[in-house]
Amino acid sequence: MEPIKTARRAFEVLELFQARRAPLRLQDISATLDYPGSSASALLKSMVALGYLRYDRTTRTYMPTMKIADLGSWVQSAIFGDGSLMRAM
Repeated sequence: MEPIKTARRAFEVLELFQARRAPLRLQDISATLDYPGSSASALLKSMVALGYLRYDRTTRTYMPTMKIADLGSWVQSAIFGDGSLMRAM
């Protein structure tokens, strides 16, 4: 099954932040991911409205919020339990 384009793009944006580990401008995101500027702008504005990114008007950059970190915070304990497996590694 082919993923829905908007969902794929949202995750590509988050993965770009993971790779760069820095705030990014619209132009940087659009150029790196080869998205039309208007599409990238609409996607980023939606992600801000949903609370997954924040926009800094002074620097004109986007940055993931703690909501992103919270999404996966339970996964490690769900997979590895109490941490004994991780300590054994």
